[in-house]
Amino acid sequence: MSSLSLPPGVGGPLRGQLACTLEAAEWAGARPAHCQLRVRFWGAAQDVVLPAEPGAACRVPVHCGAAHFRRYCTDMGTLELAVEDCATASTVGAAAVDVSALEEAREVAGEFPVLSAAGKCLGQLRVALRVSFEHSVTASFERAEQRAETDTSLPTFPAAVVQQVTRLDGEAGSEVLAVEALFEASEARLKAGGGARKSGETSHYARFDLFLLLDLAIKR
Repeated sequence: MSSLSLPPGVGGPLRGQLACTLEAAEWAGARPAHCQLRVRFWGAAQDVVLPAEPGAACRVPVHCGAAHFRRYCTDMGTLELAVEDCATASTVGAAAVDVSALEEAREVAGEFPVLSAAGKCLGQLRVALRVSFEHSVTASFERAEQRAETDTSLPTFPAAVVQQVTRLDGEAGSEVLAVEALFEASEARLKAGGGARKSGETSHYARFDLFLLLDLAIKR
């Protein structure tokens, strides 16, 4: 198989895989001789080619998280499965699989008609598509964001820090008052938004505002 991965053009660490399995093939007339199955993914420069035999399967690497892959499948809409003549690679017929709702908790499985270019039903393919993700693999920004919310060892900045700035720079009184006002306003916005926080803890969003004004107060 080729170096195809999904979504096309997306790099980074391996996050999961998509398994595509041809479970059965039934034909209205004589089975097409020497045929293969070409799986065409939306936006991909390469296809996956499988024997048109029951049990044939492929596993395609996925380099994005579950939410982004779900959006890719929604944009793709349908996955084309083309039945080809092995000798000439000409298309005998094709089946369209609706993958717009494919996600880890919802596989796509069923029987899909194979239609010729003239619209004649040549048979049907029973296909199953399943995507799975390695949930221990997260992007660096996701790990940092999660740590900011859950790691109690990270420093917080209660009023004692503002008092320390007052002692270091007695001329910065107005700026320190501005820091305190911004700090209280940030915490008020957090509480108004329904955020629950233990006593003495500070929103990590409020910390950035606090850092900024503290720096201005000290430099002046």
